[in-house]
Amino acid sequence: MLRSVLSPIGAWAIMLLAGFAGDGTAADLEVTDQRGVSQQRDFFRQKRAHVIVVGVDQCLDKQVQPRKHAEHDAKALFDIFHDPERLDASADNVQLLLGEPKQIVGAKKATRDNVIAALKTAMEAMGDGDLLIFAFFGQGASVGTTGTQLCYLMADSTLVDRATNALTDRDIARELRKVEKAHICTFLDVSFNGFDNEGLAIPTPANEAYWYEPFLGKKTATQFLPGRVLFLASNGDSTGYDLKQHGVFAESLIAGLEGEADKFGSQSDGLITTSELQIFLSEKISRLMKAEGVMGRQKHYALFGALADFPLIINPGAAQEAETRLKKFEKLATDKRLDESIIAEGRRLIGRMRKSEVDRILRVQYNRLADGFLTWTEFSQNRKNLLERYRISDANAARFTDQVFEVISVLESGYVRKINEYELVNGAIEALYHTLDDPLPEDIENKLRNRKALRTSQLKELLTDVRSRLGVREELVKERDLNIAWNGMLATLDNLTTYYSPERMALQSQFLKGNFVGIGVNFQIDPKTQNVLVSTPIRNSPAFRAGIGAGDIITAITKEVAKDGTPLNQLETVQTKGLSQEEVVDWIRGKEGTAIILTVLPAGRAPAKEFRVVRSQIEQETVFGVTRNGDNSWDFLFNRTKGIGYVRITMLSENTVDDLRKALDGLNNKNVKGLIVDLRFNLGGTVAASRGVSELFVGKQVIYKERDRERSETSIRGSTDSMVDVPIACLVNRETAAGSEIIASSLQDNSRGIIIGERTSGSASIQTLKEFHGGTLKYTIATFARPNGKNLDRLNAGNNPNEWGVTPDTGYTLSLSPKDRENLLKHLQEGEVIPRRDGKLGPKRSNFKDEQLEMAVDYLKKQIR
Repeated sequence: MLRSVLSPIGAWAIMLLAGFAGDGTAADLEVTDQRGVSQQRDFFRQKRAHVIVVGVDQCLDKQVQPRKHAEHDAKALFDIFHDPERLDASADNVQLLLGEPKQIVGAKKATRDNVIAALKTAMEAMGDGDLLIFAFFGQGASVGTTGTQLCYLMADSTLVDRATNALTDRDIARELRKVEKAHICTFLDVSFNGFDNEGLAIPTPANEAYWYEPFLGKKTATQFLPGRVLFLASNGDSTGYDLKQHGVFAESLIAGLEGEADKFGSQSDGLITTSELQIFLSEKISRLMKAEGVMGRQKHYALFGALADFPLIINPGAAQEAETRLKKFEKLATDKRLDESIIAEGRRLIGRMRKSEVDRILRVQYNRLADGFLTWTEFSQNRKNLLERYRISDANAARFTDQVFEVISVLESGYVRKINEYELVNGAIEALYHTLDDPLPEDIENKLRNRKALRTSQLKELLTDVRSRLGVREELVKERDLNIAWNGMLATLDNLTTYYSPERMALQSQFLKGNFVGIGVNFQIDPKTQNVLVSTPIRNSPAFRAGIGAGDIITAITKEVAKDGTPLNQLETVQTKGLSQEEVVDWIRGKEGTAIILTVLPAGRAPAKEFRVVRSQIEQETVFGVTRNGDNSWDFLFNRTKGIGYVRITMLSENTVDDLRKALDGLNNKNVKGLIVDLRFNLGGTVAASRGVSELFVGKQVIYKERDRERSETSIRGSTDSMVDVPIACLVNRETAAGSEIIASSLQDNSRGIIIGERTSGSASIQTLKEFHGGTLKYTIATFARPNGKNLDRLNAGNNPNEWGVTPDTGYTLSLSPKDRENLLKHLQEGEVIPRRDGKLGPKRSNFKDEQLEMAVDYLKKQIR
C-alpha cells in the first residue's frame, strides 16, 4: 500500500525525537565520549575545556523586563565549572560575564563586545576535539524586519539599537564556525518576547529553527555539525518559571552537574555526560514543576548532533572510586600479564559506565575482579559465558544486512534525489555504534575512510561484519537493530524521511485518517490543581453519549481489562490527580469494544458519579463553524446580515473534504455572499485532502506543481468545478503548514481569495508511506511549488532563500505576539466546546479580540457592497 503524505517542518518535534542527527564520523571528530574519568581529567588539565557563562538581570533599556534570577543562576553555574575538582581547567578558560559584576572576583561586564571577545579568545585557543561550554541567562529579541534574525540582550543593550549593542546570532555563528571539529555544549534560558515593544516594530521570531542554527551549525541542509548539543530551558516564547533561589532550569542544571545526573545503569562512574544530563533534566524539571503545582508550564528541550554524547564535568566522589579501582586493575593486569585486548576492555568499562546491557554486566565483573571478589579463573569463565550468551549467528547477521539493503533498494527507485549507498550504510553503522555507546573499531573506521573501494558487495560484507560483532544486545533485540540502522540511514537524507514502527505508525494513522479508538474526550491538566479537567467530549463519542461534559473533573480511572482486551483478575484503579497528560492517555487507551470506568465530579462539584464507557472508533471533527446548533452540529454563517460564511479547517484527514463539502452546500443554500476560510494552526495532513479542499475553492485551476527527483514539473489541476464563486478571505499564521499552505497558495495565485494574517511555515515536501516489515517506511518523493511556479518549501529555497511559504497580501499582514497567538488558539479551541446537557455551567469562553478575523470581515464587507 502506498499513500502520499504532506508533513510540516515541525522543527521542535523532529529534533526532540532525533537523538541521532548528523553524519559525523570518528575521522571528523575525536570520539571523546569514550574517555574514562582519568583520561577526562587529563583532558581538562591540558587546558582543552573552555567555559563562558553570561547572565543579565536587567538591561539598560527599561522596556526590557528584568530576569529575576539570571545573574544568580549564571554565578552558581560558573562556580561549578570553576571548581578544580570538577573541571580542572585554567582560570583563564572559565569566564563569567554579568550585568552587575561588582564584588565578583574575575567577573566582567556582560556587554556585546566582552562576550564576543570571550568567544574569540576561546576559539583561538581551541583545537580539534576540544570542549566549549556556553551558557546564557537573560532576555532576547528578534533583529531586522523578518523575524529570522535574533539577538541576546546584554547589560548595555537597548531595543532600538539592539542590532549593534546586543549579541546577535550572526555574532555567535561567526565565532563558532571557526571550529567545526570541536565539542560545543550550549545552555540557553532566554525569552525572545520579554519586553514592552510599545512604539517599536519588533517582529515575532519566524521559526525556532533560526535560533538554534548558530549554536549547532549545519553540516547539510538538514543536519547539525557533529559534536554539538543545545539545552533549552523553553521554546523561547516566554520567560522560564522561577523558584525561590533559581529558575527551574538552572536549579535542575546545577543539581545534575553537581552529581545527581551521574547515574547511567544505576552505577556512578565519576563523569556527567550530555546524554545523562538530558535524561536527568527531563525528570528533575518535571518533578519540580509538579511540586510547584504548575505541571506542564515549562518543558526543556535538548538538540543533539552526531557524536554529541560526551563528558561535561567530573563527579569528584564517584571519580575517585573509579580511579582507585582502575589502579587496582592495572596492577592485576601487570601481575597476571593479561592480554592487551582484555586490558583495553577493562580500562574502558571500569573507567566509564556504558549504555549497553552487556557492557554494564561486564563492568560489574571487571569491578569485582579489581576489588578481589573474583579470581582470574572465575572472571574469565564468567566473561566467556556472558559473551557467548550475547553472540549472534552468521545467518542472522546476513539477514540483517539483506533487510537493510531492501530499504536502500526502495530509495534508489523512489527517493526525490539520487542516493549514495556508501552514505546510507555509513549512517546505519554510525547509528548502531552511537546507540550502544561503543567506539567505532579502528579497522571498521579505516574501511569506511576508503569509500571509493566500497562497492555494493563490500558494503554488504562490512555491514554483516558490524552486526556480527555487536551481537545480541538489549538495545538490538526485536528488530530494534533494524529500526536503528534504517533511521540512521534515513537521517542522512532529510528530517522527514523515517521508518515508523507499528506503534508509531498507529498514532500517525490516527492523524491521517481522522479517527481513532478511544472514549472521545478532550482534556487538559489544570496547572493549578493538577486535576484532569474535561475540555469537551467529542460529538457522538462514547463519552458524549454517556453524559460526560465540559468542566467535569475525572478523579479516577478504573480498568476492567488489559490493553489487549484480556480480563483482569481484579480491577485496577488510579487516582488521576498529579498524573501527566501522557499517563492519563495511557490509562484510558485500550481495545475497541472494551470498557473503562471513570469517576467524575460533574462540572467540578460533588457528589462524584461513575461512568462506564465502552471504547469505540472516534471520528475527529476537522471542519468547524461559528457556533453549535441544537444537535451540536455547526452553524457556518458568521454574519447573517451581510451573508458571510465561516469555515475553520484544523487538519486535513480522510474525512475533511466530505465534511467541508457538506458545510459549503449548506452555505450555498443560504445564498452566502462572502466566505472566510480559517487555516490558522492547521499543520497539514494528506495530499489527497489538500488537493480535494483546494478543488472545492479553485475548481479546475492549477492547485500546485510537483517537482520530482529529475526536477521535472507536473501541474496538478482540479477535476471538478468550484463550489464557491463568492469573495474569499483566507486566514493563515506561522502555524499554517504543509497541506494548508497548498490551499492558501492556490487561493492566492488563482486570484480566488485574499490572504490575511502571518507568513506561513514554508513546509511543502511529499512523503509516501510504504508498508515494510510490519512497520511503515516514509520517504520524500517530491517537493511542491505554488501554482505560479515559485518555491513553497523553505528547506528547498535554493537560490531564492526568501522565497518560501505564503505571505499575506499587501496591506493584510497582521502578526501576533506569541502570547496573543497562544490566547487565540485557546479562544478557538474554547469555541469547539459542546454545551453541557445537564444545565450546569461549563467553562467560560475567554474574551479574546480576534483582530485577524475582524480584518477578514472588513475586507468581505467592502467586496459585498
